[in-house]
Amino acid sequence: MPCFNSHAPHRQFYTLESEEQRQLFDIIDDLRAHGLHGITYLPQIIICGDQSCGKSSVLEAISRVSFPKKENLCTRFVTEVILRRKPETENVVSIVAGANRSPQQQAELELFKRRMDNLSKFPDVYIEATAKMGLSPLSEVPKLSSGAKAFCQDILRIEVAGPQCSQLTLVDLPGLIHVRNKSQTAADIELVRSLVCQYMKNPRSIILAIITAKNDYANQIVLQHAKKHDPRENRTMGIITKPDTLLRNSESEKIINLAQNKEIQLKLGWHVLKNIDTGRADNGPHSSRDDQEQDWFEKSNFRTLSQNSRGISSLRQRLSSLLFKQIKAELPNVMKDIRKLKGLSEQQLKKLGPSRKSHAEQVNFLVGLTTSFRSLCEAACSGRYGQEIFGNPLSSEGKERHLRSHVEQEHRAFKKRLDEHGSAWKVIPNGALRDEKNENEITEDQAIERVIRLLDQSRGQELPGTYNPDLIGKLFHEYSEPWSLIVLAHISTIKTAIELFLKCVFSHLTTRPVADALLKHWIRPRLEERYSKTKGLLQEHLASLKTSPRTFNKEFSQQVAKLDAERNVSAVTASLLELFKSRPHLNARSIPLIVEAINKTARLEMDTSAAISIYNYMKGLYNTLIELFGDHVIWHIIDRGLLGGLETIFSPTDITGKMDVSMVRFIAAESDSRLKERDALEKKLHALQYGEDTIGPKLQSNAPGENPPHPLKLYAYWLIRARESHGLRRGEHRRIAIVLWPESI
Repeated sequence: MPCFNSHAPHRQFYTLESEEQRQLFDIIDDLRAHGLHGITYLPQIIICGDQSCGKSSVLEAISRVSFPKKENLCTRFVTEVILRRKPETENVVSIVAGANRSPQQQAELELFKRRMDNLSKFPDVYIEATAKMGLSPLSEVPKLSSGAKAFCQDILRIEVAGPQCSQLTLVDLPGLIHVRNKSQTAADIELVRSLVCQYMKNPRSIILAIITAKNDYANQIVLQHAKKHDPRENRTMGIITKPDTLLRNSESEKIINLAQNKEIQLKLGWHVLKNIDTGRADNGPHSSRDDQEQDWFEKSNFRTLSQNSRGISSLRQRLSSLLFKQIKAELPNVMKDIRKLKGLSEQQLKKLGPSRKSHAEQVNFLVGLTTSFRSLCEAACSGRYGQEIFGNPLSSEGKERHLRSHVEQEHRAFKKRLDEHGSAWKVIPNGALRDEKNENEITEDQAIERVIRLLDQSRGQELPGTYNPDLIGKLFHEYSEPWSLIVLAHISTIKTAIELFLKCVFSHLTTRPVADALLKHWIRPRLEERYSKTKGLLQEHLASLKTSPRTFNKEFSQQVAKLDAERNVSAVTASLLELFKSRPHLNARSIPLIVEAINKTARLEMDTSAAISIYNYMKGLYNTLIELFGDHVIWHIIDRGLLGGLETIFSPTDITGKMDVSMVRFIAAESDSRLKERDALEKKLHALQYGEDTIGPKLQSNAPGENPPHPLKLYAYWLIRARESHGLRRGEHRRIAIVLWPESI
């Protein structure tokens, strides 16, 4: 009878899985090594917990890397441990400089790289790296007054490869501090908290929250921070250490309930580890440590836990599988983020323009700006808003950038103000209720009285009942006096709209320092010239109206006839009402009385008749000219003086013929801070491009169309793995495998 060959399929799939794991883990580690972890969120497993919770012992147990041991020693920087299964043994320790380091310090720290034949030399290398970071030696406790640093933002990178290694990458964070002491300041507490929270808030981080069984888990702040940054608890796994320190069964039962996900329910569950004794100088081989832990679990109350949730061996498998799935699921999203950030960085770099140190480079830069400015300015002035810069017209910035729309809205508001407030006094019908708050409101009779006074003060050698025609113009000038202020305010409003538009445009086209310098020293002075020119055009037009105003518009005669008719109807109506009130029983024999009442309205004093005529002619002239005046202001003054040819306010001839060398240098030269920004953007863009080039081929290789392993074969493989991990009986496993995978027989 053929025997069941459990090793052939296991080896085939194990190799496939290991190779894919290695590739994905290497991609993320490569991205991290190139600085992508500081640019976008990368999938990772972070180890965090309160101080003295056994966090470093967990890292040592998983990685089999022995860290220096000292009483009350705590993690003082981020430690990144990269484990890879390879045929050859390779151990490398390096330092990734923190973002707070100067360029010179970064270069010095990045030169630190130590290769080791075996890990027995690691404690010495660890101490050397600690000193290189500027931290106090392990044998010394930094005092608050010594100036020695207790913590730093550098990363110690440990790469361990060998045939027995797990496929895993871990990021160990400094322990959270509860209270300050002689070696840890309030600033240290905040630095560690900020650092841990920065890693936790990464939505692609798997949080290993380490808690010790020695203390009540409710008092361990790592769980509070994990809950804050992972409120649904989908990416947090709890690790319980030091279960062997519990003395009473009731205490162990409480921890067992927690480990079984009964107290705090985490999607990734809990795991229990027995830490090695930190009080011993030498804990022996790691294999011995794992065996001792397994023996302890078998004899303790914790044997009731499943093998998958206790012991270091199953934890390595859980974490390796968990990180593998996380990276595989998140890699397409990382690619999306990288491409988005790359696009933004390219826009920012484009905004900076080309590097410009010489005068010729600075001139070319400004000339290039004039081309882009002209295109945007012409589009905005004509109301063509197809380019991206214009954005949403309903937003505040969109309104400012849609210049023609903004100006047209202001023009309509101007015409409305001119109609409502263009006259020096508001005339209401006789007998109408007055608005006491409006001092300029008068009745028709009061308006006529004002004209009579003007007639008396201006009388010459005219015959009674006649008047000087210039009185019509004089009265018109008095009546239309508010026009000047209303138009000046409108011109100022349009100027402000143009200023806002120009600010938006130059902020879009270039950096803020260049935009500010250009606006302050070149654009605004030219805009002020246009503003002065526009006000000059207004004064010329107002001066022409101050002479005897004339019009050949047929609307004028119609307006005067209409005002005369309205005046007559009003007077006749008032006379008849008075008659009917005094004689309520009028009949056909009363017709002579009615005719007399009507004729009475026509028999006015000569001055009153002349005043009414002057007023009606002036009001007819006003009603005719106000529309023409408003249109003239919009079309011939504002559009010609302010908006017309706005694109020429910044042109190539200005750069080459009007700006002197010092002005060009002042506007276009790059400051030291801008050079640093350019350098940082170029480095960021280089890192993002590297990330895109690194992830792209992997995503393409996993694109639809390829033939993945058959799911039944994968299931058979996992059954084989389960037998090894959980001790399933071989016969039972064989019967299942024959059905799923006949080739395994």
